[in-house]
Amino acid sequence: MQEFGYFVHRLLLHRGRGAPIDECRFSLGGLSDFAADARRVDRWFRHAAVMCQARVLQLRLAPSGVQLALDNLAIVSRHLKKLQLTGVKLMHSFLDFSSCPVLEHLDISFCNLVDAKKISSRSLKHLNIFRCIFSRTFHTHICAPNLLSLRMFFW
Repeated sequence: MQEFGYFVHRLLLHRGRGAPIDECRFSLGGLSDFAADARRVDRWFRHAAVMCQARVLQLRLAPSGVQLALDNLAIVSRHLKKLQLTGVKLMHSFLDFSSCPVLEHLDISFCNLVDAKKISSRSLKHLNIFRCIFSRTFHTHICAPNLLSLRMFFW
């Protein structure tokens, strides 16, 4: 992971603004130093969305005993159209997509949404939620007035 981390760091973080990325897909497993790896992966993810202007962004983590928690900060991207998340912990503020005005597709699979009070996006058209864990003490509200399709599959 350390050598891979160095490669990705050099590739993504030193990339200039003038070279946007159409698709960026992270498929990771075997995180060792979990706290450091979590910070690193979150930084790569946000950098791809904001600085590299990715239109399609995917973060897929291999199943393990502990889920990586992304920072509880909203993503800000004028370019992101499709977001796919697998195997991460998502909190309330992260799921506020009001700063992603062209986001149309959101796929969330095997994620922990226990702390998520609301999923919101004015532009979202397709929402797929597959085998995620929700809170038992409150309901997660979906606020997406332009939603055309909602697919949910639970245990």
